[in-house]
Amino acid sequence: MTVVQFSTRETAECLRKELVEAVYNGHVRTTIDFLGEMPVDIDMRLRGVGGVHIAAANTTPVTLLTPSDEDDLLYLSIAGGNGVHDARGEDLFIRPGDVNVMRRDRKTVTMVAEKSSCLASPFRAPWSSIASRLQTVC
Repeated sequence: MTVVQFSTRETAECLRKELVEAVYNGHVRTTIDFLGEMPVDIDMRLRGVGGVHIAAANTTPVTLLTPSDEDDLLYLSIAGGNGVHDARGEDLFIRPGDVNVMRRDRKTVTMVAEKSSCLASPFRAPWSSIASRLQTVC
């Protein structure tokens, strides 16, 4: 089991965005924009378990732009704060404790609106086998 753990607090502010993108892109390909004037502040732990990557992060507000990927790759996240997820031009508002299953065959934009935590993992499963079991399909 591989564990990668880091915090941006010991990194120069001008290098934090680059560091976070480099580490997080080992988990899932995305572009990260940090919102507001406050310095980027992220504590992240990435762990590989049985071929699945699990990420736990505490972050300042961010926007994640995730390009489309393989058809059978899904992304599961449990929100620790408020935010918005958009995969079809429609905003899906996320509240603390919400569990989100996101298809990766579409470009998505996710905004974490406040300093909060998130637990997330990409996984492979045929979309058709789980779509009918979800409350909101996006």
